Amino acid sequence: MAGSKLKERPKVAFILMLSGGLFILLGSISSFLLSTLFRSLITQMITHMYGYGFYGFSLAAIGMLFGIVVVYSAFMVDSLDVEKVRKWSTIGLICSVLSLLDFGGFFLGFVLSFVGSIMAMMAK
Repeated sequence: MAGSKLKERPKVAFILMLSGGLFILLGSISSFLLSTLFRSLITQMITHMYGYGFYGFSLAAIGMLFGIVVVYSAFMVDSLDVEKVRKWSTIGLICSVLSLLDFGGFFLGFVLSFVGSIMAMMAK
């Protein structure tokens, strides 16, 4: 199947994965802000939602990494090469599922990137 091409670029999958990745990034940034900068101001809320110190910071950093990978894979999916689309949609799918460690970008980011990855995998 080397060198096979798609009929058209998976534009809807690209848009869904891109917006999902941006939501994952936004959720991770807000998680980072809550777990580090505003920890002393709203201690009780953070205790129940994000934890303290290194735990909250680590989850936020991992969430940002997954968001960046999903956004990058969205741009890589916007191609006509079948192998490239399949490979990067699989990577985007895995990272969108793993983004649930940091609440998946308000859960909306997870859903958008998950659906976009599935659509990209099924592109013909």
